[in-house]
Amino acid sequence: MVVVLVAYEHTLKEKLEYHLSPLGFRIVYFQDPVELIAKYESIECDVVLFNAGDYPRHWKPLLKLIRQEKSKQDVVFIVFGEKLLSVDEAYKANYLGANSLILDNITDIKALFQIVGILKLYKGISDKRKFTRYMVEDDDKIGLLFTHPKSMFMIYGAVLDVSIEGLKFKPDKVLLTKDLEQGMIIPAGSLRTGVKIVTVNLVVVSNEDTLSVKLEFQNNQDYHIFFSYMIKTPSRKMTGRKK
Repeated sequence: MVVVLVAYEHTLKEKLEYHLSPLGFRIVYFQDPVELIAKYESIECDVVLFNAGDYPRHWKPLLKLIRQEKSKQDVVFIVFGEKLLSVDEAYKANYLGANSLILDNITDIKALFQIVGILKLYKGISDKRKFTRYMVEDDDKIGLLFTHPKSMFMIYGAVLDVSIEGLKFKPDKVLLTKDLEQGMIIPAGSLRTGVKIVTVNLVVVSNEDTLSVKLEFQNNQDYHIFFSYMIKTPSRKMTGRKK
């Protein structure tokens, strides 16, 4: 899939490629929105990421042009910028057919997860990308250790599968984790990826025989360590299987 990025800062392309290329996206960069508008008819794209903070006057005519022919499913249009929009401008974005508005730095972890979520919703990448879920094997160096937020017991176990969003964990002693409820936050877990250990907060998604959690990294450095390890995982193990 092709992502068209419109932004003044060219280094943003490299940062987004680092995160989105492993998911099968190719990024085409435009620093000049006028050039993109002029060439739009000859460009095939699936996603547009437009920095409205850099070009507050140009995203609206481009969005209007795209929506004359393409639906939200055909072309995902995401408007972003830390200094983004007034309430009136946000209303216009919704009215013109933007898929989403992102107020955070687009390379921050939360914004990246939001982008992936939007692409899953409109492009169905969760079922098509081999990177969606990685089935952990015996020889992998992926592990998780955390302290129960109420009992303060140390919880050990095995990671069964992992993705860029979360993981499935089988506790050694299931009884010690039975009271972990959906939505509960487990702070400062230790996630082993290869030879490195990173700190991550865990949010309980479901808890039956296994514990499914969402990963919330405390800083970009820890996230990059985790993400880099996932990228380097041999392709023979990228099954894309779902449970």
